[in-house]
Amino acid sequence: MTPAGLLLAAGAGRRMGRPKAFVEVDGRPLLVRALDTLRDGGCSPVYVVLGADAARAAALVPSGVTVVIAADWADGMGASLRAGLRALSSTAPHEVPAALLHLVDLPGVGAEAVSRLTSLVTSRAAQADLAGGSSEPGGSARPGGSADLAGGSAEPVVVAGPDVLARAAYAGVPGHPVLLGRSHWPAVCAAARGDAGARGYLAGHPSLRLVECGDLADPRDVDTPSALREFRHRPVGEARHRSAGEVQHGAAGEFQHGSPSGSPPSGRGGQP
Repeated sequence: MTPAGLLLAAGAGRRMGRPKAFVEVDGRPLLVRALDTLRDGGCSPVYVVLGADAARAAALVPSGVTVVIAADWADGMGASLRAGLRALSSTAPHEVPAALLHLVDLPGVGAEAVSRLTSLVTSRAAQADLAGGSSEPGGSARPGGSADLAGGSAEPVVVAGPDVLARAAYAGVPGHPVLLGRSHWPAVCAAARGDAGARGYLAGHPSLRLVECGDLADPRDVDTPSALREFRHRPVGEARHRSAGEVQHGAAGEFQHGSPSGSPPSGRGGQP
């Protein structure tokens, strides 16, 4: 089993001055970069939710990716998330046990971070072999579980696909991607309103685990011209050397308001 990739790319990019789907980094539109990241990270199938200037954006979508149009995209990220999960709900549960949620304005999050999250989705038979004898249903998090996953523990914790609820963290600060097991989709859709997306559902959820990805990716969102310039001039390998303070208090990016406790930040910040 593999999770589906779900990319949210419907926004008008008001702070950027244009839809971020069309912004280029390293000569490629963010939309194309993000879709390649999901596919290269092990997601299949891959869906993308479009809204603002949808026809133009759809022309950039590679073959094999399913396009979902959120007619009410202007209502906020919650509308895009609901549209994407409802489209995925038409797939067979045994084929799509979970969705890996990603945002279009995170060019520093690559296939390596996606792969670390997708590796949590496995068959229950494989879970029994790999979970190291965990007695907790669904492989629920134990203290230090996310650190064990990221740090190369000899007995990684593995979670059954439909029940998984996990998100990437950067120096302990919650971020993206977010992995939503299929059993969570109805409740996430019910909670997704305005720009909050899945934030309310994830906050304090007892099954949520954080998977440290600070060694693999740069979590800053590129949602303003100044943030774009900063990212384009980033030093090579910077993502792997940023301190916890820099991740939490950087000038740009959703994670500057994050909480190491696992509670998603307040405010827009690109939260799902």
